[in-house]
Amino acid sequence: MRAMAHTTRFGGLALVAAAAAIVLLAAALLSAAPADAKKKGSKGACAYSQSDPADLSYDQATEAIRCLINKRRAKAGMGGLAADSKLSEAAQKHNDFMVDNGCFSHECSGEAAMTTRIKSTGYLDGAMSWSVGENIAWGEETLGSPANIVNAWMSSPSHSANILNKSFDDVGIGVTNGTPENAGHDNAAVYTADFGFSNG
Repeated sequence: MRAMAHTTRFGGLALVAAAAAIVLLAAALLSAAPADAKKKGSKGACAYSQSDPADLSYDQATEAIRCLINKRRAKAGMGGLAADSKLSEAAQKHNDFMVDNGCFSHECSGEAAMTTRIKSTGYLDGAMSWSVGENIAWGEETLGSPANIVNAWMSSPSHSANILNKSFDDVGIGVTNGTPENAGHDNAAVYTADFGFSNG
């Protein structure tokens, strides 16, 4: 499983950028959750969070990621992030580009930078101040479950900083089956979470 985080903030004259990469290795066999918890989610759990990529629809995967992110924020005493269709569009386009071009980065060759990608959706139209951030990850089989992806992000200071950023109000999730090396891998997934705040 691999993950990356990037944050860009703009307000007045301030511009700050940070990027980090981590590589996580884990045993191929992890303890599996009970089948009913994998599918429906037990009381208080996020539905489908323990499911392998091959067992998830796009909607199930994106909602599981957002639910898990919001649970982490709630645990830290923060409000949840609203699903935003424009951020989702930016995240999904980036995801598809990574898989189609065999790249795992916030800016693949021939692709616009993260901020430009988000601006192109209209998310920042009219904004006087704004902040955006991005987490990416991919995993195969159990390591590609939404729970393991969010756990990996939370284990990295730069990724968890995006998830627990108090300035963010919105999130868009992209999920694409495959890996940056193998677009045809049916039990793997690439994930992008685009975070944002926009004040017009």
